[in-house]
Amino acid sequence: MARMCKPNGKILLLEHRRSNRGWLGWFQDWRAEKHSQQLGCVWNREPLDIVLEAGLQVVLEKRSFLGVFHSIVASPAMSKASD
Repeated sequence: MARMCKPNGKILLLEHRRSNRGWLGWFQDWRAEKHSQQLGCVWNREPLDIVLEAGLQVVLEKRSFLGVFHSIVASPAMSKASD
């Protein structure tokens, strides 16, 4: 994404993640493997970690709906934009 985005552009992401609510996060962890096998979806991953590992710069992040949905606004990191 960083390679395709203009240096001053924004990357908008909406992803589900592990809830920050104890009981719901526990349930997601407990059902993660079965859920992934049935639907091909890993619902307890941390998208913010993936964004940072990709070398993107996080501009804004927000959780919603019991901490399950994660909105992330990112931009290409300065070093990536100059490549």
